[in-house]
Order: sequence, then structure tokens, then C-alpha cells
Amino acid sequence: MKIVFSILNKIILIALPFVYLIGVILFVFQPWFLSFEYRRSNFPADQYGFSDSERFDYGARSIIYITALPESSLEAIVDRDGAAIYQESEIAHMADVRRVFQTARWGFLIIVAVIILVLAFGWRRPAALQAAFSTLKTGSLIAVALYLGFTMIALTAFEPLFYRFHQLFFAEGSWLFHPSATLIRLFPKQLWIDAFIIVGAASAALAIVFYGLFRLFGKRVRISSKTLKNSPQRRQQ
Repeated sequence: MKIVFSILNKIILIALPFVYLIGVILFVFQPWFLSFEYRRSNFPADQYGFSDSERFDYGARSIIYITALPESSLEAIVDRDGAAIYQESEIAHMADVRRVFQTARWGFLIIVAVIILVLAFGWRRPAALQAAFSTLKTGSLIAVALYLGFTMIALTAFEPLFYRFHQLFFAEGSWLFHPSATLIRLFPKQLWIDAFIIVGAASAALAIVFYGLFRLFGKRVRISSKTLKNSPQRRQQ
């Protein structure tokens, strides 16, 4: 059992930065973020004819297609004349985005379940619980360093970061569209710059908060363990 626990701790250490990141993405990648971006005074307006209300409606329904279960249909999103707003190439890319998002969500839930399992296993085992909190603290510090670096890159070299991100998850060229394409009109470059910066900074902040919590709980476990060892009943045994 100790070997299994040790392996799970190593998995948590490696995966914890992913957990914070996906947790923030799940929160940010929602229609409210579109509303926030579209209302900003310096956010680029659509130059090809969408009104503000149409833009938000199409964008929100597109996000729901990616995030919601069960799957909805992009073909059902039509303009005021009843024509589909997306071309086949855009629909294919959005299907890829949905697959990546849903896979990341399931990965997030699995790792969270593993963390809960490890903490539950160590609940009556002070040494195991201390090891778990130590792993969580270390993973949180690693996450903070990664996210701060990620945010700095997004601020100073967004284009290469955005390109590498798409190279990693999507087929070459499948995500490149003309500026008049609906996807670019609904989700322009400025939105992604803001999203990368917000997600990076928020993920770092979340990791710092949980580092503090894990440190606090780990300290309490050590104090409780020492108290138990020094208790008269334990000494008599």
C-alpha cells in the first residue's frame, strides 16, 4: 500500500500544475468572460457587420458548444438571414477544441479524485498525511513558478506562445483563418491575449492560496502527531 501511495504522490506532484490551470480555465472559459471582453472600451469591434448583441449571442453559444454536456450543434447557429455563421473548416476546428477541452476536464476530475483519495487514505495515518501535504505544497510552488513564467511569455511573446499552443494540440494549419472568418470575429487576438494573461495570473494566485492552506494543514498534522506521541497513554504503551 505504501508503494501505491508513493506512486500516487508522484502523480499528484507532476499533475498539480495542470489541476490549477484547468480549474481556472473551466471558470474563465464561460459566456461571462465574453461579456467582460466585449464591454471593454479598447476591445476591437467587429468590422464585418455583427452587432454587439449578435456577437455575444454567437460567441456564447459557441462556448457552450465546447464546454457543455451533452454536445450541442454549431450548425444550428445562424445569422439574421438564416445562414450558418460557420464554415466547415471552422466547425472542424471547433470540434477539435471541444475534444481537447472535454479531455482536459476529465483529466482534471481524475486528478482531483486521486488527491482526495490520497488525503482520505492518510486521514488516520499522520506520516502519510504529512507526505501528502508536503507533495501538495511542492506541487503548488512548482505551479506558481510555471504560471508566472507563462504569464511573462504571454505579455512579451504572445505570438510564439499562441502558435506553439496550437501546434501542440491541433493539426498543422487547421486553426488558421482569414480575418473575416466568424471565429476570428468572435474571438479576436486581443481576447486570447487577455485570456492567457488572466488565466496565468489567476492560476498562480490560486496555487499560492492552496500552498498556504496545505502548509497550514500540514503544520496541524505535525502538531497533532507530536501531541499523540507524547501523550501519557502512548508513553505507557
